[in-house]
Amino acid sequence: MTHQANKPHHQAEEAREYQDYQVALELAVDSELSYDEAGDLIGFSEVQAGKALTYRQLFKVSKSGHFLVLAKHMAMAAVEVARSSGIKEALAIPVFNLAKVFEEVGELEQAIKLYEEALSHIENNPPKHQDREAVKLDFKLHLLIARIKNGETDLEDQAVELIHKIEADEKESDYNKKVWASGGYLQLAEILREFKYLDEARKIIESDDRLELRNIEWQELSNELE
Repeated sequence: MTHQANKPHHQAEEAREYQDYQVALELAVDSELSYDEAGDLIGFSEVQAGKALTYRQLFKVSKSGHFLVLAKHMAMAAVEVARSSGIKEALAIPVFNLAKVFEEVGELEQAIKLYEEALSHIENNPPKHQDREAVKLDFKLHLLIARIKNGETDLEDQAVELIHKIEADEKESDYNKKVWASGGYLQLAEILREFKYLDEARKIIESDDRLELRNIEWQELSNELE
C-alpha cells in the first residue's frame, strides 16, 4: 500500500472513530486521488470500503436510511474495483465490509456468504498489511455472530472463545483488540439479550477513552435492554 496515500487513509479511519464524519470523507477522497495516481488498486478499493463504514455509522447516528443506501452501494463499488483489479489480495477487506453492510440491512444469508468469502481471502490471499492472526480471528468472529443472528445460537460458546483469543493475541495492537472484543460482546448482548456480555463490553470500554463509538453503542444498548 502506497505510503503517501496511506497517511490520509489512516487519518480518515481515525476521524471516523472520533465521529468526525465530514473530515473522514474528505480525507478518504484525498486518499482515493493519491491511490489512483500511484496505481494502488488495493488501497483504492480499501478506502472505498472505509467510506462505506463511515456512511454506515452516519446511518446509526442519524437513523436516516439514505446513508445506509450509500453505505451499501459504496461497499459494492469497493468490491467491484477489487474484483476488476485482478489482484487476489485486494478482495479481503472490501468483501468483509460489504458483508457488514448486508448484515446491517438484515440480509443475513447474503452477509454470511460474503463473510465466508472474505474469510477465505484473508486466510489464503491476505493483503500484506492485514496478514495478522488477530485480523483473521476478527473475520471468523463476524461470521459466527452473523450465523448466531441467523438462528444458530449453539455457536455462542465458539464466539466467546474467539473473543478470548483476540484479547490474548500479544502481537496485535491493544486498541484493535479492544475495539474487536468489545464489539463482539456488544453484538452477543444484543442478539442473545444477555447482560453478562454487556458487562464484559463495559469493562473493556471503560479501560480506554479512545473507544468513544463503542461507548455510545454501549449506552444505547444498555438503555434498550433495561
